Amino acid sequence: MRIYTPEECNKWLEYEVPYYGLIKILMFKPKEDNTSFLSWHVADIASKCFQHDKDRVIQNINSIEANYPNLKPILENFKILMCPKPSADTANACANDNCVCYFARSTQIPWCMTDYITAHELGHIVQYKLCDKRKGSFRRYLELRNAEKGICEFDKWDDGLEKWIDVKEEDFLYIHGTHDQKEKYMVWDMNPTEWFAEDFRWFFGVDKGEKYWGLPIPKPDEKIKEFMLSL
Repeated sequence: MRIYTPEECNKWLEYEVPYYGLIKILMFKPKEDNTSFLSWHVADIASKCFQHDKDRVIQNINSIEANYPNLKPILENFKILMCPKPSADTANACANDNCVCYFARSTQIPWCMTDYITAHELGHIVQYKLCDKRKGSFRRYLELRNAEKGICEFDKWDDGLEKWIDVKEEDFLYIHGTHDQKEKYMVWDMNPTEWFAEDFRWFFGVDKGEKYWGLPIPKPDEKIKEFMLSL
């Protein structure tokens, strides 16, 4: 596992790009061996000190790994980025298949958000690595969620390339059945990959008190936990 501090990430803030209003936008383009492996738009505005404490992030990851042993091999090539600017594309953090990026905020956030965000984003990593949407495992996850057949597809292999496509009917399963407006699927709480990440956080996160559940779906049952442990 490799953690890039805000000071290290600062060198990857690049050129301005056009944006609405008066806010200037930069590109955050982390690189290894001069190869960019992801990029985000970030707002070129003043932020408070970076809110996510490095030691707390490490402590969270170690605790989650103890609860979810399958995380250990994933962490071997895992990267954590701590961007010193607020994101213009998302909120507190985001993940791809081997990286979690935490963003600064223009307002302060409570320390417990680090616990929440870390577990949620690691849930995305697990889904990318162990529960691929193009394999039966992700369909099995949604079946365990007692989903009805609906419409949903976000990306798809087409001539060897991954891209965003229109929603395809009967492609995946959704809990609330078929929705007639595909735009709804771009909403955070209607995205099944976010359900998976929240379910992972629910079972393997470090918060021990009453956990917040903000999705319009039931809380996960033990079958979901057993499924995640079996991946």
